Amino acid sequence: MDNLLENEYDLFYYDEPTHYWRNYKNDANSFANLETSRGYLYANSQDVTIGLKGTLNASNAKVSIPLNYTTTAGSLIGFNLVGNPFAHNVIAYTGNHVAEECYRVNDTRTDVIVDNISNENPLKTGEGFFVKATDEKAFITFNSGTKDEMKKTERIKLEIRENDQLIDR
Repeated sequence: MDNLLENEYDLFYYDEPTHYWRNYKNDANSFANLETSRGYLYANSQDVTIGLKGTLNASNAKVSIPLNYTTTAGSLIGFNLVGNPFAHNVIAYTGNHVAEECYRVNDTRTDVIVDNISNENPLKTGEGFFVKATDEKAFITFNSGTKDEMKKTERIKLEIRENDQLIDR
């Protein structure tokens, strides 16, 4: 990604086995690549435009995401920060061995709330959320049925006129 590591920044991922946030800037935590479908927490001191390298996933392909479930994680066992793997909003996911609810940041970005993803409340492009695995076999899947279809609008009729005479429609 272009400009990701410019200015003063923080780039974290949530590590379920240790239940800690890992900061890229800490040598012990550095990672070379951002992983598809992993959620990240990012902040920059400046208003920057981040250019993506590679191919955005704009297809309707099925994306399955394995989830961590580490018994030594204590009260935060099974919590995984997942990111929307598509370049479009999604309205649902399916899960095996996953808690029904998910956890998202509220609209004012001041708190994490128990929530669900739906037609009225889609997971936006670039948005992450926490999902809770209930055992070692847990995963979630996004597929072609989860795409947020654009809302259809009535047709717009354009008429081209000259001196009040209809020329084209």
